[in-house]
Amino acid sequence: MFAGNDGRRVSDFILLLPPNLRNMNKTFKLILGVLGTLILIFFILALIAPKEYSVERTVVINAPADQLRDSLKSLRFFTKWDPWSEYDPQMKLSYSGENGTVGSSYSWVGNDQVGEGQMKILSVADSMIETEVHFIRPWESTSIAHYHIVPTPEGTQVSWGFSGKNPFPWNAFSLFMDMDKMLGQDFEKGLNKLKATIENMASSASAVKFEVKEEDLAERVFIVKKQEVKFQEMANFYGEYLPKLFEAVGINKLMPAGAPSGIFFRWDETAMSADMAAAIPVQGKSDTKVKDYDTYVQAAGKALIIDYYGAYENSANAHYFMDDYMKTNGYVQNGPVFEEYVTDPGVEKDTTKWLTRIYYMVEKK
Repeated sequence: MFAGNDGRRVSDFILLLPPNLRNMNKTFKLILGVLGTLILIFFILALIAPKEYSVERTVVINAPADQLRDSLKSLRFFTKWDPWSEYDPQMKLSYSGENGTVGSSYSWVGNDQVGEGQMKILSVADSMIETEVHFIRPWESTSIAHYHIVPTPEGTQVSWGFSGKNPFPWNAFSLFMDMDKMLGQDFEKGLNKLKATIENMASSASAVKFEVKEEDLAERVFIVKKQEVKFQEMANFYGEYLPKLFEAVGINKLMPAGAPSGIFFRWDETAMSADMAAAIPVQGKSDTKVKDYDTYVQAAGKALIIDYYGAYENSANAHYFMDDYMKTNGYVQNGPVFEEYVTDPGVEKDTTKWLTRIYYMVEKK
């Protein structure tokens, strides 16, 4: 024991303390001993606890593998089926990069249940898509998620997996928390929502029937404004350029040869954009020119035509029906897709009466 200047030991001073203070000293030593023991046990548990975790769930979806692949790599589509977005309907979302491609990302900021983080696409292959999920709040961590896509006789098997590391010594907590059970139920919920969403989309499309006309069309000439347009900007694009095109056609004393149209050279659901043109068909030839705009000439050829009645945002079913018709009847696309907007929505307010005439230029396989 330590001794003071007068030769007395510390223990002698403790004996001079009142009994209640001596008891506090014993209690303090006891607490320190218990804490030390608990810390020792915690580190021993950390030595034997798993340093990694993984969770995976599987579902079979009645849809082709390529459709599942396109849907799963779309970060914008993810919020239609993920199991967490319903915990915070006001969650703020932002996107970066070309949707569905390596390096594109999706960020969220929400309430305490969903926290804050970012998901980024690491790789895209025929049978697997990998993403990195970086959680910022409520605690910071990084995990790797994957989708395995396997065609089966019943449809397509999709496996959604999640893996990460439990850093030492906090991995000791994994002995008391079942990550597979905690996350597994969310994964099952999400995959069931994915299955319902995809299969409902397919059944809705197949339930709608359209009449397809086959016609041989003469050469057509269009005055166009062409550019790449994001899906959400198409209405604004038409609103800006169709009136300008009409004005330019009139100034140049050209006669319109049909209704205002959209011409689609590329439609990319992954990038959520299209290479397209706002267009006015005119009575003219390939050398017809209008200042500040381009001339597009569609050569004569066979076309498949659907008259679609309804709001523009629901016209996808007509295109799905056309895809099936071409496959069934041995046609392949041979040129862009045309949409002719026959009904003026400024005059006719009833969307069920809006007529969009859809043309696919085709040839036999």
